[in-house]
Amino acid sequence: MAELALEVKELVKVYDPKKRGKHAGTGPVRALDGLSLEVREGELLGVLGPNGAGKTTAMRTIATLVRPTSGTVKIAGVDVEREPDRARMLLGYVSQEIALDRLLTVREHLVLAARLHRLTSSEARKRADEVLALVRLEEKADVRSRKLSGGMKKRVELGMGLVHHPKLLVLDEPTVGLDLDSRRALWDFLQGLKASGTGVLLATHSIEEAERLSDKVAIVDRGRVQRVGAPAELKAETKGDVLEVVLEGALPDDGFLEEAKKLEGARAVTRTRDGFEVATDEGARTFASLAALLTARGRAARSITYRKPTLEDVFLRVAGREFREEPV
Repeated sequence: MAELALEVKELVKVYDPKKRGKHAGTGPVRALDGLSLEVREGELLGVLGPNGAGKTTAMRTIATLVRPTSGTVKIAGVDVEREPDRARMLLGYVSQEIALDRLLTVREHLVLAARLHRLTSSEARKRADEVLALVRLEEKADVRSRKLSGGMKKRVELGMGLVHHPKLLVLDEPTVGLDLDSRRALWDFLQGLKASGTGVLLATHSIEEAERLSDKVAIVDRGRVQRVGAPAELKAETKGDVLEVVLEGALPDDGFLEEAKKLEGARAVTRTRDGFEVATDEGARTFASLAALLTARGRAARSITYRKPTLEDVFLRVAGREFREEPV
C-alpha cells in the first residue's frame, strides 16, 4: 500500500471574533471541529461541502498558513507544528486567488518558487524547464504574467506549487473563474500528476470535478468529515431513488414545496430550475402521494422521472442542507 502523503487527526480551529474584528457579542467560531482525513501517494482526495463548512480553513491549516487550536497534521510523516519548515518543503499549495507578479515571466516565477524552496540556482533553472513542460507552458516561458490568460496563470501557479517535487499538493478551489477549456486542461493535468505518485488534496464546490477526479471524496460540513469514500461507494450507500418533477407553468412556491416535504416516503425536497426533486425510499408510494398533491393544487407535470442518487444527493442526506449556502 502507498505511503501516506497527508495524515490529519482530530483537527480543531477556534477563532476569537474579537481578534478578527467581529462584533463583541459574537461567541467563538469553531471553524474545524475534529476533522480527520488521509491522502496516500498517488491519490486524489476531493473535499466537498458548502461555504462555511470549514474547507478553506482546513486547506490553510494543512498548508501551515493557519495554526490549529488542537489536533495534528503530518505531511509525509512530518508534523507541521513540530517541524514547519521541513513540512513546507514537502508540500505545494495553490490558493483560490491568483497571486502572480504581473511583471515577472513564467520562467522567472518558477525559478523564484524553486529558490524559495532552497534549490540552488542551477537546480532551480533546471527544474523550471522541467515544470514548463509539465504544465505545457514552454512557448510562454518568457512571457510576462500580465499577458497570460486566466487558465495559463493558474497553470503557472500549479507549476510553482510543484517545482520542488512535493509529496502533497493542496488545491483550494483551483478552477474558480476558469472557462470550460481551461478547467478540462487542468483536470487532465491532475490526472497525470496522480500517476506520478504525488498526493493531491482538492477542495471544490463542483460535483462534476469531485466525481471526475477523486479517488475518494470527503464530505465536510460543520468543521468535520461527515462521510468519506469513493464516489461510487458513497452513491451506492445512499439507498432509494430521486423523483425529478418538471412542472407545467409557474415554478413551485414555498408553500407547495412545504407540502411536498410531507409526501409519503419523502426524505428531502429540493427546488430545481424546472420544478423540484423528491428523495425517497418508497418510490411507488411517494409517486402516488405526489400525483394526489399535483391534482389538489391544480398543477400538471410535464414529466416525472426516477434517477439514482448523485453526490449532491449524498451530501443532502448527510448534512441536510445544500452546497450553495452563504458562509456562516
